[in-house]
Amino acid sequence: MRNSDRAWLVLAAGVAAYDLAAADEEQLTNAARRYFESQPVATASMVLMTGLHLIGGLPHWCDPFALFFAAYRRLRAGGALDARWITSVLAHGGSR
Repeated sequence: MRNSDRAWLVLAAGVAAYDLAAADEEQLTNAARRYFESQPVATASMVLMTGLHLIGGLPHWCDPFALFFAAYRRLRAGGALDARWITSVLAHGGSR
């Protein structure tokens, strides 16, 4: 089993444990419904973007999660987020 598989299991177990312990009105599904009622476009967009990111359905240049993680890896390695790097990532993807 890979580390990413273990992370998914831990995430699922954490969600299940929270939902089992939470009061009915505080379960994650109910929270998502509240968010959708008050901010339908933002909530639907976030759910859609997350799903598309997870299945690889977004080009790298418009995947906010991939761009954030590429920038984080670049900064952690001591690099700068200069215009040349940003242009390269948007054009080619990855953490160039």
